[in-house]
Amino acid sequence: IILELVNAAQLVNATQDGIFTLKVGMPRLVEFYDAPGDCHLKSNSWILRIRKEENKDDWEGTLKSRSGDLYHTSYRRENMNQCCHDCVDLGGKFEEDLNIQWNSKFSHSHSCQMKLKSNEIKNLSSISDHWIEMEDEFSSLELSMDTPLEKVGDLSVVECVYNGFKLYFGTTGQAAKFSMTLWYESPTAASPSLTELSFKLKTPSKKKDWDKSTIMAVHQFWDNVRRLSFVDWDAPGKTDWVYRFHPDWCCDKR
Repeated sequence: IILELVNAAQLVNATQDGIFTLKVGMPRLVEFYDAPGDCHLKSNSWILRIRKEENKDDWEGTLKSRSGDLYHTSYRRENMNQCCHDCVDLGGKFEEDLNIQWNSKFSHSHSCQMKLKSNEIKNLSSISDHWIEMEDEFSSLELSMDTPLEKVGDLSVVECVYNGFKLYFGTTGQAAKFSMTLWYESPTAASPSLTELSFKLKTPSKKKDWDKSTIMAVHQFWDNVRRLSFVDWDAPGKTDWVYRFHPDWCCDKR
């Protein structure tokens, strides 16, 4: 994979730095929660993910709103940006995700250190107990706070993330930071069920600060990556993979 990435980078005169190494805190457990059958969170463009790093007791919870509508996602920040008073606030971020088919989705997420263990997440109140403004959001959707939540697909994923590989693009040498995420269905699985390669570029605060050579080089690089041998155009993203793991778990097929 690295050799093919480097070859694709050389075609646009990008330079390499670093190698993929296992990220600190790996492996970690990853779980998603939703209402079984109706999947009220997913059907309303919400995602609840919790994860726990190796040798740690506390779970990190992330509530995310993701859709193809920039303004819808931006507006929802207001309901997600405050953790409970006795929670550790781990911060939030706004991202545009561009997939291999050139389709964009916008997401805002906010993370809190959970007061609960994973098996103590019972209903929508478990969310509003941590993201304190979400009760009003659920009320606007006419969802009862007693709506039960369960682990999606009854699946606890073992995740290993490798990072440290970078490419520098354009005359300004803007850095693209890469991650390779491997998901295993169980701690004893011999091979990953899903592998995802991604990279992040920090966007300038003002559009005029974008360097044309960087934009064109990154665009051409991503177009080159689309043609590499290891790319599976039909593979789902991580969240979709979890929801499809047991196809009948969620009757909402969106």
